Amino acid sequence: MQGRFPDGRTLSIDRRFVGCRAAALPWTVGSYKPERNQKAKEMKWLFVYGSLRRGQENHCYLADQRFLGAALTQPRYRLVQWAGYPALVVAESEQEAHQVAGEVWEVTEDCLAALDAFEEVPHLYIRHPVELAGSWPREVDAYFLSPTWASVSRKSERSGLE
Repeated sequence: MQGRFPDGRTLSIDRRFVGCRAAALPWTVGSYKPERNQKAKEMKWLFVYGSLRRGQENHCYLADQRFLGAALTQPRYRLVQWAGYPALVVAESEQEAHQVAGEVWEVTEDCLAALDAFEEVPHLYIRHPVELAGSWPREVDAYFLSPTWASVSRKSERSGLE
């Protein structure tokens, strides 16, 4: 897709990103590309398991980040449905614990800030280290349902509400 600014410059957006929030869109204006900060920014590793995965509806937030590979968590977690989306929680017992499949991405601090806003950190989700199976060489963060909402989810599961 292309648009024009009043001064005649063009704005180009890849069709894959139509429907994503503006903050997540990669863009160029004409042939101009914004200069990147010359200092090396710290990169974080992030485990995603739901709508942020490749091919899913919110993957646009990670489209310009680096995919590192598919991964499984250690069997200490489980997914609950929260507002129609999967949400990661720490399992309360071995019986409910299982491995969660997802992807590991190397992301910039700017990307994490956008994702934190999207995931409504710290109100709805929190970003916290997750233990992955296999030989991942460094700490990886994931978005967990916040303790307050996880408690609400557990109470509604016990009472049969969803």
